[in-house]
Order: sequence, then C-alpha cells, then structure tokens
Amino acid sequence: MTFRELLSGKGIVALAVTVMIGIAFLSSGPTGGKDKIRQESITNRSTTQFTTDNERQVTEVFAWETQLERRLETILRQVEGVGSVTVSILLAEGVEKNFATNFSTNQRTVEERDQAGGSRRTVETNEGTQLVLTRSAQGGTESPVVLKEVKPKVQGVLVVAAGAHNPLIREMISKAVQTYLNVEPHQISVLTREGR
Repeated sequence: MTFRELLSGKGIVALAVTVMIGIAFLSSGPTGGKDKIRQESITNRSTTQFTTDNERQVTEVFAWETQLERRLETILRQVEGVGSVTVSILLAEGVEKNFATNFSTNQRTVEERDQAGGSRRTVETNEGTQLVLTRSAQGGTESPVVLKEVKPKVQGVLVVAAGAHNPLIREMISKAVQTYLNVEPHQISVLTREGR
C-alpha cells in the first residue's frame, strides 16, 4: 500500500482496526499470567491446609503416646521391685476418624410410547454423599462432624526399669504391659536401668 492509499478511506479504517487490536492485545497482558498467579495461590493454600492437618494429626498421636506412657509408668512404679521406670510407646498409625455423611438417592423414570405401539422405559438414578459440617460460633469456621474416633494401635513398647535385672520382675513388667496395652509379647522390650 502506498502512502496515498493509506490516507484514503479504506486505509484509515484498516490502520484504526490494526491499532485497536494492538492496544487490546497489549492491555490484556501476558496470556495466562493472572490465572497462573491465582492457581498458585490456591495450590499454596491447599498445601498449607494439608500440612496443618498432618501437623495436627502428629500432635494428636504424640499426645496419645505421652498419655499412655505416663499412665503405664505410674502403674509400674506401684509394683514392688520395679523401682524407677521409663516407658516409651510407638504407635502404628494416626487416629482414624469416621465422619458423618448425608447420602441421597434420586431416581427418575421416563416412559415413552410411539405411534407404532412401541414403548421405551428409561430409569435414571443419581446417588451422592456429602460431608456433614458444623459451623463454630466464634470464627464461623466449618468442621466435619466426627461419629467415631479410633485410637491408633500400639506397635511397640520399650520399658527401662531399675528392677528389670531380676527375671521375675522383668516377666511381671512384660505381663503388665501386655494386659494394659493389649499387645503381643514380641512387641515389648524390657531393659535394666543403668546404675540401679
């Protein structure tokens, strides 16, 4: 196109359209930029929530281990001949929680007949479950309703006792731990405390 053609009616329109397209393209910014930032933000929030839930579960397991250890130490100290005692318990897994859910089923039946006397019956079934949530009064945060909480099983127990040098006392300690924690003998190790 020459300069004269460019200044004619068709040329000015073409130039104006080209400039508008360029401005629109530049004002939209890099493609995917805003979406990418938003997606990363959501991903980071989800990861943080998952980490917080894991940390909470680890804290619950640790608290349960500590509570069991202290109770067992208190009981074993009362047994004659055991002396000073330290108990360490290792749990197999985290706390298992069963949550309340709403279960719904919708069924729709459609019967169709054509003019030739044929018929067709269609049955559509939709099933769905939804977690039951409660909202706290203070912060308005929602949390699932827990129906049942199963404490983790004991994987192993280590007992260090001053009186464990005596085989009879060692056997009594082992039997007491088996009974109290409902564990097998191979899951228990009883050791003698240094400097009895």
